[in-house]
Amino acid sequence: MDMLKLMFACFTIAFAGACTTARQGVEGKVVEVSGNMMPGPGVTLPKGTPLQTSVLITIALAENEVKRNQQGLYEKPQEKLVVKQVRTDANGNFKATLSPGVYSVFIETPDGWFANETDGNSVLNKITVENKQIIQKNITVNYRAAY
Repeated sequence: MDMLKLMFACFTIAFAGACTTARQGVEGKVVEVSGNMMPGPGVTLPKGTPLQTSVLITIALAENEVKRNQQGLYEKPQEKLVVKQVRTDANGNFKATLSPGVYSVFIETPDGWFANETDGNSVLNKITVENKQIIQKNITVNYRAAY
């Protein structure tokens, strides 16, 4: 009987360890705005429409390391640079588990891959993932908007 209890305890510990993962990476929401987004008196701007699409996470890439297409967006980075690709849900939410490090985030659109922020070193849509931390990265796809 004691052997059975010991086996059950070992199984429970092993199972709990297998199901528990250190949560670290990135999560956020992708929305799209388009049309006239010029603020003004009495103007209520839309918050954006959730976008159901692919989110591409690459090693940190500077603007000059990714080719632009004819629409001014980016071509898909080379596969060897891709760390992870995930999809947003119907509400535009996404999550990706990542190792600690520095990454770029791209959003797939019908016209190419979108990234509109840079840091002081021209790194596109930069995120820095720390050990056991979830980084929030909300992205507004606004290349069809006028400001």
